Amino acid sequence: MLMALEDMGRLSKANRVYIFFFKANGSLMDNTYEWCKPGVSSPKDNLRDIPSSSVPWWMKQLKMSLPLRSEPASAYCEIQSKMR
Repeated sequence: MLMALEDMGRLSKANRVYIFFFKANGSLMDNTYEWCKPGVSSPKDNLRDIPSSSVPWWMKQLKMSLPLRSEPASAYCEIQSKMR
């Protein structure tokens, strides 16, 4: 799994690639797998029990079976601002 994430990250020139697991009937999600480009910090331990409602753009994309691609750190910043 981690090798696949690394391949996706390198091919897409991303800083991070995540896999989130939905729980509680889809109302919460956890970052279960992550690859970070060398030198990029990992927020994985802070991305647990994220309310799905806090990231409406992500949920809209996922419901349409579209990939999520964000500008560097924007997705993480969106989650962090909702959790404060």
